[in-house]
Amino acid sequence: MEKNEVIDAIRLLRKYNTETNRIEAKSALLGFPKKCYDTISSFSNKYGGIIIFGLNEDDNFKTEGVYDINDLQKQITSLCSDAMVPRVRTDILPLEFEGKNILAVKIEELRQNKKPCYYKPKGLKAGSYTREGDRDELLTDYEIYAFESYNDHIFMVIIIKYIQHLQEHLFLVIIHRAFIHNYLSLVLSYQEQN
Repeated sequence: MEKNEVIDAIRLLRKYNTETNRIEAKSALLGFPKKCYDTISSFSNKYGGIIIFGLNEDDNFKTEGVYDINDLQKQITSLCSDAMVPRVRTDILPLEFEGKNILAVKIEELRQNKKPCYYKPKGLKAGSYTREGDRDELLTDYEIYAFESYNDHIFMVIIIKYIQHLQEHLFLVIIHRAFIHNYLSLVLSYQEQN
C-alpha cells in the first residue's frame, strides 16, 4: 500500500462524506477503538479494504491523529493474528497527514476456501461479517452455510481426486504384477523346455 492510495481514500471519504464498501475510518485519538473486528471480518469476507485510523467520521473525516502509532500497530496485529479465524495478514502504513500521525491498514479479501473470517471470541455465528455499503453486517446463517458448503465441496473434490489417483496407481501395480508373473511363467516354461 502506498501513501497516495491512502490520501485518495481520504479524499473520497470527504468528497461524499461517507465511508464506502472498501474504506472505513476509525477514531483512535483516545485509544484503540473498542470495535474494529467487525470491519476486519467484513473486508476479509467481501472485497478487502482499507481502515484509516485517526479520522473523525462525525466531522467530515477531519484528521485528528492517533493516540500512539506504535501501540496501535501492535493492537491491530494482535487482533488480526490472535482473535480472527483464520488469521488475517495486513499491510500497515503509518504516515503523517495534515500534520498528524494516522495509520492505514489494508485488509485483503480471503480466498474463497478460507471464508468466512470471524472474530474468535464471538464465534462463527455471532462474529462473521460482510460489508454492505458503509456498514458491517452479520453474515446470515445461509451465507455462513454457503461458505462452509463451498469449503466442504472443495474438500470432497480433493478426496475424490486422491481416491482416483490411488485407483489408477493400484491398477498399474496390479497390471505390473500380472506382467511380471506372466513373464516369469514364460521364462520358467522356456527353461523347462531346454
